[in-house]
Amino acid sequence: MIQVQNGRLHYNWIRRQGGAYVRYPQNRPKFDQVLSAFRTFLREEGLCELNPNQWEVTYVNHIPKGTVWESPADWVSLFAGLPAGAPPLGVADIESIQATWHYVIPDRRGRLHVDTRLARDGGDPPRDLLRVALTARGPASTIEGGESSTLADGLELGRRVIVQGFPRMFSESAHSFWGLES
Repeated sequence: MIQVQNGRLHYNWIRRQGGAYVRYPQNRPKFDQVLSAFRTFLREEGLCELNPNQWEVTYVNHIPKGTVWESPADWVSLFAGLPAGAPPLGVADIESIQATWHYVIPDRRGRLHVDTRLARDGGDPPRDLLRVALTARGPASTIEGGESSTLADGLELGRRVIVQGFPRMFSESAHSFWGLES
């Protein structure tokens, strides 16, 4: 899906039910084609020159209930280094936990934002899932210290930070379940 908003161009893709997940290396050239076509459209219509000042890469992961977790109380053992979970009240059970982390990418080239929350898919019947969204964003222009970063540089940096950071967020037990080597 392509979205054009005032000051933004979004290129989104989602895995279709039962379909293969199309990975970043296959989607990146398609994004570049869309960006080129949009630049051409702006030029041919006599509109403004596109001058990106920010890049952003977001990965949204859905971890279904019944895989590495059965209840939100299990999330404490799912994430590496997560402090103790919600205190047991004895009069009520934990229904949901929402957490957000913010990281600075070295040399202040951008930030990584991680948002976790309970969600439901659109199935019939709907099922609970843990939604983990990782968003890396930063400047697509000269940054502190005079280092230059292009849109392409930023997109590659954002992808690398997300791909390398995601497995580090999770515990050894999650790695074992998914068959990942630590």
